[in-house]
Amino acid sequence: PRFERPRGLLLDHSPKEEVMKLEVASDVMCPWCYIGKRRLEKALNLLDGDVDLKISWLPFQLNPGMPEEGMSRAEYRKAKFGSLEHSRALDARVIAEGRSEGIEFAFERIERTPNTAAAHRLIFLAQDQDPVVDALFRAYFEEAKDIGDAAVLADIAALSALKAELAHYAGDALAAHGDAGGLEQLLLHAWAPVGTAAH
Repeated sequence: PRFERPRGLLLDHSPKEEVMKLEVASDVMCPWCYIGKRRLEKALNLLDGDVDLKISWLPFQLNPGMPEEGMSRAEYRKAKFGSLEHSRALDARVIAEGRSEGIEFAFERIERTPNTAAAHRLIFLAQDQDPVVDALFRAYFEEAKDIGDAAVLADIAALSALKAELAHYAGDALAAHGDAGGLEQLLLHAWAPVGTAAH
């Protein structure tokens, strides 16, 4: 008998029939998260507007114990992976995967591994999170900027149509800010997505 696809699946919905919500737990210092975002965008493009999707970016820290000021990337990678040679080999694989998605990773120019808590706070403050997430990924991985630095975050806030002064809340003062809504409790460092390699 001729195969018939079951009805009632996602793609059977009328265009814009309802808003679907997707929550993504991601760290902006995770290269595979950057690659995954590009691949998610490709998949959504295939739907050609058939689904009205709202994506929320949830804070996740690969390194919740990272000092507030971050640390030397070379020292961090050597301690984590045993040697810089092994670290570079891992980077090479990520570079190849990234290039296939139009991402030019600049690992050789990145000097510091940041604490990303402040960057996550900036994402939390944005009404339109996607441009902020994009800007943070691009700043760190392609422009080799320290996204734990308040001045860098202020620039990203301004370029992402956030008021520049909001970036100041990305520091410790945000914990006392009424709009924070318990962001610290949202940090998802208690679990790690299966298959996500620490960076």
